[in-house]
Amino acid sequence: MSNVKFQMSKVIGVSLFVLLLVVSFWATKTSAAPGEIFEDDFETGNLSKWTSFDTGWTTPKHAGTAYSGDYKAKATGSAEVSNAALVKNVSSSGYENIKLTYWWRTGGNWEAGDILLVEWTADGSTWQTLQTISDGNETTTYTPGSYDLGSDANNNNLFGIRFVATLSASDEVFYLDDVKVEGDAIGGEPTPTPTVEPTVTPTPTVEPTLTPTPTPTEELTPTPTEEPTPTATPTPTPPGKPSYWQWFRDYMRAIFEYQREMFRRIWG
Repeated sequence: MSNVKFQMSKVIGVSLFVLLLVVSFWATKTSAAPGEIFEDDFETGNLSKWTSFDTGWTTPKHAGTAYSGDYKAKATGSAEVSNAALVKNVSSSGYENIKLTYWWRTGGNWEAGDILLVEWTADGSTWQTLQTISDGNETTTYTPGSYDLGSDANNNNLFGIRFVATLSASDEVFYLDDVKVEGDAIGGEPTPTPTVEPTVTPTPTVEPTLTPTPTPTEELTPTPTEEPTPTATPTPTPPGKPSYWQWFRDYMRAIFEYQREMFRRIWG
């Protein structure tokens, strides 16, 4: 009886462990899945990922002035250029909790009137300012920009971002790197859960490997009672077949009956 209880405790322990794995897998799959909507680290050496860009925006290669890698975007000032925009129109359909991140720094001697605007739009035409960089708050050290956008940015195919530079001289520059737009998939990803559930039902296949463990010691006691019977009656065996086969058949039958009895005791 103690052996049966021991086997039951092992089966229950394995079942609880498998259930714990299923619950943790469910939690990870049903949580909101972060997704990358747009990304550009400018390592392509061009601005091909962007919808449009005005004169003054380039992607020069110089590891020393890039935040990561070798390339970055650069806005260079000019007396003839103002409101030079780097624009990306990108749909946020299927996503919510939209977030814009980037790294930036300035170069040269910015003066009054020099300005860089970071903006976003929910309708493709009206732009809302997120950050204003001007004379007095410029920096030669890369600084992170990070903004959680409003609900109007959620699930919106008219969503867009832009960086607008107005710099008056050629030695006044703005560097931009590692631009990302991310969001959470609306509704998460519950679809994989039906495929996880069946893993609970196959758990009984674990315990057949557990039940044979006591057989080496347990089944030796019943076999001596079975052996005298086949060995005492060698004559009825068909001609040409030794009594060994009769003994072997009874031996295997005894093992089978024992295992069936143990399985009945464990599982009721």
